[in-house]
Amino acid sequence: MQLVKPTNSEIKQVATARYFLDSRYKPVVETIIKGIRNYRDLGEHGFFGVFLYGAPGVGKTSMVDYLAEQTGGDRLKVPLFANPDEVREAYKQARAYVKEKNRPVLISINEIDALGKRSSGTTSENKAAILAALLTESESTENTGVFTFYTSNRFKEDCDEAFMRAPRGGIQVEIFPPTLIGREKVMQALLSDKTLPVKWEADNIKHAASISYAYTPADLLGLIQLSVMETSKAEHYKDGAQLFISKSMQEVLERLKREKGLEVAPDVADKIAKQEGDFSKDKSDFTLFGKRNAGKSEEAPVSYFIRKKSESEFLVFEKKMTNGIIDAAFKFAHPSAIASMPFIEPKERLKDVAGGYIEQQKKVLQSMGLRIDNGANVILYGPPGSGKTFIALALGGELGYNTIIVNPSNIIDKYVGESGKKVAQLFTAAKALAPCLLIIDEGDGLDRQNPYSEGWMSVLKANTSEKIPGVMVIMTGNDPSYWGDDILSRFTKLYIPRPDNKSLSEIIANYTPAGCSINPDMVIEAGGDRITPRLIKDAIATFTNFGKTPTTERLIQMISTTQMAADTRDYESIRKLVGDDTARIAQVLGYSD
Repeated sequence: MQLVKPTNSEIKQVATARYFLDSRYKPVVETIIKGIRNYRDLGEHGFFGVFLYGAPGVGKTSMVDYLAEQTGGDRLKVPLFANPDEVREAYKQARAYVKEKNRPVLISINEIDALGKRSSGTTSENKAAILAALLTESESTENTGVFTFYTSNRFKEDCDEAFMRAPRGGIQVEIFPPTLIGREKVMQALLSDKTLPVKWEADNIKHAASISYAYTPADLLGLIQLSVMETSKAEHYKDGAQLFISKSMQEVLERLKREKGLEVAPDVADKIAKQEGDFSKDKSDFTLFGKRNAGKSEEAPVSYFIRKKSESEFLVFEKKMTNGIIDAAFKFAHPSAIASMPFIEPKERLKDVAGGYIEQQKKVLQSMGLRIDNGANVILYGPPGSGKTFIALALGGELGYNTIIVNPSNIIDKYVGESGKKVAQLFTAAKALAPCLLIIDEGDGLDRQNPYSEGWMSVLKANTSEKIPGVMVIMTGNDPSYWGDDILSRFTKLYIPRPDNKSLSEIIANYTPAGCSINPDMVIEAGGDRITPRLIKDAIATFTNFGKTPTTERLIQMISTTQMAADTRDYESIRKLVGDDTARIAQVLGYSD
């Protein structure tokens, strides 16, 4: 194992040019930087450990590189230790280095969760010995100036608990995929080294960031690479869009050198002259790489696509990134972190919430969402199927916020304290993912009389006593009156009624596929009080999913045969008891009729 002190160019590449520090982590990162820089002030306690955990590719190792550059420290990067002696040797080497060079050393230990837990009983004898050595060495009083960084792809609960206390791993940072703005900044950083032969415009970066929901920095780098590879496909170059037409590849090369200042490697020029390799006679398409203004300080890589239409007709295109090329590459790119992350990408938009029956509620919610920096707590309540969850998801989709949606019944645990722990993790994730919507759907599952709900309710009260900056907590339910004043007083209440017939007609028209004809009046009359926006949406989707054309008759039959629980609740009484802030806020915002 060798101490790694990156060269100046590597420092610039990793930390300055290609690393974007998300504002969500700035407070803790600034604390870590100050602690490392001023380690001598702490005397024999001048060391600590940091536990970085999150999905693969979110930037844990890159953060350690960044910290090393920012603090002027050296980094000792080690693979997972093979035996206890390697642990002791690593710390011995780091301590000696600090004394000799008089500057801090950052030890980076990756995949620490692979060692397992001693308490689980599944750790091998060798791993248990490595764990014991690591726990001992990482808190030695001889470690002044030596800082240990543990990284893990799993949650910290999957690692040995002994790492979670100071000074071993007292500072714990969960790293999430970047937000929309973060993805744009990350891509700007990744593209700033100017080594790619295909230029990305600001619009291309914005477009890629807008479609790459839940992508980690590593995923974004993969998307960039796939997009550049996609530029070599002939389908993206149409006749008529070429720079010029030449009679031979030799003429192409000479003209590009004369008009564009292109210089290619000598071996490439030789292959073109001899018509060998990629430039052989039987090739129909070529990609030509080189540098523009070669030999000057402003030299930059560039590439051209050449289509051979005949033995004496070569069409020359300059490769440029387009949103269409990015979309084509996106089909082959997949977010690696989405399976382990608690959030979703809402496809709905506010314009999809048809019908004028909740126009005020939509405007109020959007206004609150735009002010998410101040935080917000909202309850959406009303009859089943009236569109509460749909409008909440549409708000997340409209504003492009990270969105977590959870049903309490899926989290309530029979073991004491477990429900509360899981709920607390959701709020922690929402804070880290800000701007974020945390949607607690079907809150009726929270029964105060149910002892298993106690953890939910206590954590909910603790996390909504004050609004969380950057987080909008939305609870949905039919009758929130039994949640109690201690919960209701913390939330803005918006009543979502059952739509009137005019709104139902608009909703049916909105969901009716092009080319289909459905008589909304007949459907509404046949459905009566049982018809809801959700029922309409689900019924029409059932037909289209099975390749059937939805018609008036089929829709009526589907709705009439759908089993629905009778809802005998008096919503006007519930509304009076719970309260409805819609009109008051709409008036303040100038949205009232």
